[in-house]
Amino acid sequence: MALTTRQPTNFETPDTGQGGGAVAVTSPSNTSHDSTTVAVGTPIATCRWFGFGGVAGLKTVVRLKADWTRDGAAPGGTSNSFTLEYSLDGGGSWATAFQFLNVSAPASGSADVALTPVPQDITQIQIRDNLTETGITATLTGAISNIRLEVTTQDSPPVMLW
Repeated sequence: MALTTRQPTNFETPDTGQGGGAVAVTSPSNTSHDSTTVAVGTPIATCRWFGFGGVAGLKTVVRLKADWTRDGAAPGGTSNSFTLEYSLDGGGSWATAFQFLNVSAPASGSADVALTPVPQDITQIQIRDNLTETGITATLTGAISNIRLEVTTQDSPPVMLW
């Protein structure tokens, strides 16, 4: 088995695929964005990453990995959410890698999601995040870093020449 890591080579912020009204995240890059705060006046911030390079061979496991930090406040009757999603088909459909609702304390961690069914064309994979607050007093701050795919491929059997 061989393990290969691929990172996205492009990003878009705000992510036009998530509708209008969103603002850009703070200091975006091909693999991350810095702490971005949403609050009254700027209730939604989005980013999308894409452009993963291909990996030859039969894929047996593809894992999405990323590191995250979050903090916020969602007092009585307000809400906030921090969501990371992935698409295996170039953005045609999306699945949730994580979603934090009503964030009210600082935390950090890492996402590690086995993508199923195992995608054979990883160039079609896209990742996006969404930070949203609802209500006059809700806030949310979130950051994503080190976005990557870890791809395990099956070793080719030896070729025998006679």
